[in-house]
Amino acid sequence: MLYFSFNSNNYIIMKKLFTICLLFCFLFFSGCSQINYAISINSDGSISEIFQVSLDSDYFENLNLSTDDLFLEIENVMADWLSSKKSLQGIECEILSNKSSLTAVLSLTFQDSKSYKNFWGIESEENQEQQKEFRFLYNNLIIVKSSTIFNNIENSSFASYFKNWCEQNFGSVEFDNSSFQFGYVYAVPTSFGFLSNADSVIVKDDMCYYIWNFDLSETDKEICVFVPVVESENVACAFVMIVFLTLLFGLFLFFKFKKKVS
Repeated sequence: MLYFSFNSNNYIIMKKLFTICLLFCFLFFSGCSQINYAISINSDGSISEIFQVSLDSDYFENLNLSTDDLFLEIENVMADWLSSKKSLQGIECEILSNKSSLTAVLSLTFQDSKSYKNFWGIESEENQEQQKEFRFLYNNLIIVKSSTIFNNIENSSFASYFKNWCEQNFGSVEFDNSSFQFGYVYAVPTSFGFLSNADSVIVKDDMCYYIWNFDLSETDKEICVFVPVVESENVACAFVMIVFLTLLFGLFLFFKFKKKVS
């Protein structure tokens, strides 16, 4: 079983700026893509990241456009990005593509949190105070609270690159923000006991998958993963509430008894 401190999880997700924004390259065609990102903290201590882009072949066909060159460009950019990484110790990288379904997947698997942090240049700050939200009878200990990696994607250098590429090869095409669907998945073992503001939650094979879905107009959507904890202040609040309710009940009985006597 992998046990990160809550603080470490916070850094792994919230402070990582994933520079491979090539999955945002299809912002320039209406209704043409489903873009998904998933990160999984596995029970064996490994960490997996998956980036998936699926193109809508019917959309391109209706525009009399060929997807062959675009799909090849996607594969080349993914391969070039991986080849630019000189140090891949403790990491397994794989590019999976299916031309029949026009789906490209970049998969990264890190053997542990150390190799993950080294790869992304994340500095450990174990002594930083943990963020909490007060909820009277309990507190929410924040694991993740931030926008997704899709936030501000129009300014991605990869998005600019593919915009120019597509304009040169296909010309300029109008698009509707609501046509671009995004998926963000955060997965941990069910034993972690995390809660979230996810749109949906799926439990499978002792893993819990928190899933957020949104479109291009909602890329600033905030994700939050937390665990409820009871601390001394919550115990004090509970004690005050019990005393208050006891007094109310006592007053109720007093006036009821007094009414009967009179």
